[in-house]
Amino acid sequence: MRQLLGLNACGPMLIGALLLTGCQNDAATQKAKGPTQQANVAPATMPTRQVTQDTQPSAGVYQNVRQAGKRAQDDAELGNLALAYIQYSLENGRGPSGVQDLKGSLSPKMEQALKEDYYVVNWKLSNVSGSTIIAYVKEPDSYGTRLVAKGDRSVTRMTKEEFEQAKAGK
Repeated sequence: MRQLLGLNACGPMLIGALLLTGCQNDAATQKAKGPTQQANVAPATMPTRQVTQDTQPSAGVYQNVRQAGKRAQDDAELGNLALAYIQYSLENGRGPSGVQDLKGSLSPKMEQALKEDYYVVNWKLSNVSGSTIIAYVKEPDSYGTRLVAKGDRSVTRMTKEEFEQAKAGK
């Protein structure tokens, strides 16, 4: 059991270390290459990503790893919420009217997140389809995207534009 816990704690650190290793500039390798191989090296001034009001620059490797972990948790939680919502709809002929209707189907963590308004749920939907938005993360991430649970139990990452179109039913 202790070994299993040790692996769970080391996993994120290992992923972070691998990401950092891939991001380092290996000057020694560049010097060792001959002049014919250096022709493929990117210029010193690389074009940067255009930062707009809707997006933010990358916060660094550590922040990106944290966000990826959070997205994975949100993906699983939203998928479970969508499944519970769909099951309730099939059994009762209508969507649940609130958290109390799904009480036994949700994890305590999810119930707390719903109380804190971390997720937004479209309660009382009558016709749930694959394009219906059941729930979504209230605030977009630093890239301007958010996770959205649909009526087919899929969880999708959407940009602001995609999200607005899906909400409008287009």
